[in-house]
Formats: sequence, structure tokens, C-alpha cells
Amino acid sequence: MWHFGFECNQVACTALKAEGRSCLELRKAGFSVTKLKQAGYELSQLKEVGFTELGLKKAGFTCEQLKAVGFTCSALKFAGFSVPVLRQAGFTEEQLKSAGCKKRKR
Repeated sequence: MWHFGFECNQVACTALKAEGRSCLELRKAGFSVTKLKQAGYELSQLKEVGFTELGLKKAGFTCEQLKAVGFTCSALKFAGFSVPVLRQAGFTEEQLKSAGCKKRKR
């Protein structure tokens, strides 16, 4: 894919960011969440321009990082994080229950 006269590769993404292009501009130009992350855009910026919890997880962000920018327990469960990982990220038993997670066995 070509935009701004560049192929959508990592070198182009990093160069365009250095030029001052916004995360939104580069997303609209077709750059992937992974390329934008590698170029140095922050998680909050990636979320703001509409990348989903699933895409952000695939790009390598942790459950704790996604929780820190406001994703809910339900959203992160949907993205495929396990109950132990959700618990470790700091979600309460109440939040886990609301997200449809089974009660912890004792």
C-alpha cells in the first residue's frame, strides 16, 4: 500500500512520525498498529485513533497496559486474556464476575 508517496513499511512509518505526522494520519494511510507502535506512538494514542483491544493485544501490549488506558475487564476478556491474567492485572473479583468469568475455585 502506498500513501504520502511511501510504501507502508516501518522505515516510512518512522520517517513520517519524525516529520510530525499524527497517529491518526498514519492510521488512515494504512499503517498497522504494530508499525505505529514500533514507530513510537503511545498506547493511549493508538487507542484514541480507534485500534481495538484485540488489535492492541496482537501488537504486544499486555493486559496491565491495556487496563491502564481504560479498557474494561469485559473488553479484555473478549480480547482473549485469561482469568488469571485479568486477575494479575488488578481486576477485582466483582469486575471478573461482571465480565462473565467463573468464580475462582478454592
